[in-house]
Amino acid sequence: MDTDDAELINLEHGIEERRRAYLRARDHLRLMMKDAGADPEAADHLAASADEFGADHTVGRLAYEPSRYGLTPDSLLLEPARRARLRDVLEEVTDQNGRLGMEINAREAILCRRDPNRERRYNIDGRDAGLDRLRKTMRYLDDHTSEVLTLESVEPLGAPDRIPELHAELRLAKRRRRDRER
Repeated sequence: MDTDDAELINLEHGIEERRRAYLRARDHLRLMMKDAGADPEAADHLAASADEFGADHTVGRLAYEPSRYGLTPDSLLLEPARRARLRDVLEEVTDQNGRLGMEINAREAILCRRDPNRERRYNIDGRDAGLDRLRKTMRYLDDHTSEVLTLESVEPLGAPDRIPELHAELRLAKRRRRDRER
């Protein structure tokens, strides 16, 4: 067994461990949304926002625009203590997804170096996916289906507008977290 083989075995174990951790965190987020009376699928929108703009910004935005994430203004999830817990869960989801992606990238670096014709796999929402940039298609490779999804090119929206109160609240939250860590 060469060094790459041993590394691949370790990476596969790590990938499965990370995938389970990511799915647990995502399921926890979905359960929080369901318990708050929102569609559990809205959790995916929250997670994508947190991945793009950070958990603090996403949770702060949720307080000012709950309908954007499938919540009503009287949702229990908008209470400060529950929002703090939501932020922690969102950070866990994005952290686990990022770590899973790094392990998949490391595995793919070895496998694609060995076989330059291999279809490189990417982490998309905790799943292995192949992208065909020329055809603008994607398909999941971890369930052996042949369904091909067409990708659309869209103009980037940029960062969401900053709400002055939200910006001040985020600065205060970051300062409090820094103080707690000291």
